[in-house]
Amino acid sequence: MMKTKEFITLYVMNFLSLFLGLFIANEYKVYWIASGYAPSDHFVTRVSSLGNFFNGMRFIWSALLDHYTYKTVYGIMLVVQIVIGFSFPYVVQNTGIYVTWICLGYLCLGGHFTLVPNECKKIYGKNTT
Repeated sequence: MMKTKEFITLYVMNFLSLFLGLFIANEYKVYWIASGYAPSDHFVTRVSSLGNFFNGMRFIWSALLDHYTYKTVYGIMLVVQIVIGFSFPYVVQNTGIYVTWICLGYLCLGGHFTLVPNECKKIYGKNTT
């Protein structure tokens, strides 16, 4: 199973696309405070809590998988991550957009842990035919 082309492709795709979410989860607070635009440390902590709430909203990706293909849903996630990744340094001075970007980053990070198992189930699950 682990040596199949499908598994290696799926693993590499998700391994590489996890980096933005992990960066946001680990460094957004330091990055925001170092930029000088963070309102206060307490506000940044509340943003962290809100971001973690969005991380838990990963069932949204499962709901999308019920109506669309994996390729479409994963493509949407990648487009969101690309937009966030390239615009992240430029939105740091706007608190509202920065908070939205953090929440979307957490949402995409959580989405990986919903999409990959679902796709593995489709590829390697019990064949009923």
